[in-house]
Amino acid sequence: MFEDREFWVPAYFRDFPMGSLLRTTSMSESENSFFKNYTKPRANLVQFINFFNCAVGDQRNANSRLNYLDYSTIPDLSTKLPIEKHASTIYTDSIFKHVQQELSMVCEIVSITVEDNIKMHKVKDQYGRTWDVKYDCKQDTFDCSCKKFSRIGLLCCHIFCLLKNKSANLIPEKYFGRRWLKSSLLKAAHGLPSEEIQPFEIIEKKKMVEEFYGMTVPDVIDVHPPDVVRTKESASDRVSKRESAIKKANKPLRRCGKCHEMGRHDSRNCGRVNEKAD
Repeated sequence: MFEDREFWVPAYFRDFPMGSLLRTTSMSESENSFFKNYTKPRANLVQFINFFNCAVGDQRNANSRLNYLDYSTIPDLSTKLPIEKHASTIYTDSIFKHVQQELSMVCEIVSITVEDNIKMHKVKDQYGRTWDVKYDCKQDTFDCSCKKFSRIGLLCCHIFCLLKNKSANLIPEKYFGRRWLKSSLLKAAHGLPSEEIQPFEIIEKKKMVEEFYGMTVPDVIDVHPPDVVRTKESASDRVSKRESAIKKANKPLRRCGKCHEMGRHDSRNCGRVNEKAD
């Protein structure tokens, strides 16, 4: 089981978008990791706003630079297929390299069975594994048993094998995977919703999540999260003042580097200890 641990999650979530498994703590930790490179722990509010503006400015500058490189550079093509050239015009540079790798994989159609408007293909990849690819002639849709498009929104080499076999020149628009395109991201919506935002997509994702969990969100929620309680206790809560005083008295004296006297302080708090004693 330990050797097969990398297959545990894909085995249960092969046909479910993996983005829904992202935890809220992961999002906050990512933001903290980004902003701590620009801020200081003891910065006041004015300094924090300036640091925040610098961070956002650098982020926008990096995004603009990547957009410029995507639109101005022409990636190298590994084949003369029109579908690869089309992929280079719609995908970002990093994603195109991934799609290019899928396109260059050697696959072959082993068998084809037809039933009504459904064509079932047995596709064998270069590693000797066989996958089932279903093609609906009426709906013009593909569905592969590897479920790669369902997970990350990119076509697999098995579906590309069928498209190349059909001499397709373009990737169907329904299989673009919009999060990987060169087009700009959705603009922030303030007040009125943006025209680029499609409400039905949110509804469809909500429906998909409800079908996956087998229940819908109730109108009235009776069970609420508990009140925030203190789950961790400090050292002062566990040790009494008497025990703390005894422990402090048993500590050996050391020479201060500032006043050069023997005591239980150092050069960092020498002045504060003397003021307290006075």
